[in-house]
Amino acid sequence: PAPRWFTETVASSGKLGDYVGLYFDTDDNPIAVYFDRLKKALYVGSRSGTETGTWTLKRLTTGDGPLSVAENERTGDADVSWLNRPKDDVLSSDLID
Repeated sequence: PAPRWFTETVASSGKLGDYVGLYFDTDDNPIAVYFDRLKKALYVGSRSGTETGTWTLKRLTTGDGPLSVAENERTGDADVSWLNRPKDDVLSSDLID
């Protein structure tokens, strides 16, 4: 069967949506990385299982907004990269522990 797409709210307070990255883990659970402009921080929201609307949020790091989520096809590792707050370096971290 074809994938079924629908809309869910990961986070609703703050200034959100300027920068967002989406990834699916090996069990096809969605992981959203987003920037909160008010807090100048990146957050990771993850949902496990099939229950819609139930997301676990955690602060990843401070940053200045731009971000990228990528998967290494050879290893299957997922990484997130972002611009630091002084805007003089790009940093990266494993997306999935």
